[in-house]
Amino acid sequence: MPGTRTNVRRADGRVVVVEVEGDLDLSTEAVLRTGLETGLTEASKTSTPVLVADLGRVTFLGSIGMTRLIESRDDAAAVGVAFGVVARPGGIVARALEVAGMKQVFPIDSTLDGVLARTRR
Repeated sequence: MPGTRTNVRRADGRVVVVEVEGDLDLSTEAVLRTGLETGLTEASKTSTPVLVADLGRVTFLGSIGMTRLIESRDDAAAVGVAFGVVARPGGIVARALEVAGMKQVFPIDSTLDGVLARTRR
């Protein structure tokens, strides 16, 4: 099984996307944290108003992963950056986020454009 990893990239010149791949559990939480912190640093340095966690290639999302997403949303809000999540519809991650009520915490959509439509001010 491949390890968990993140990739930080820009989309449309204003949005920072943290692409995440693999399992998100206690043993891999640091990978997610580091990726999201790097993304937020990039977003806040360049006045990018949106940070998106793309979980489309995540194969498992444990409670520690959800906690990290909430903390990242809070960290982003503290510096004026909007936060959202991309999750594959019908997938295990989207179901876990839905069951946990995360749609009330931050925007979740199946596409980057969908998340951006919900986060743009």
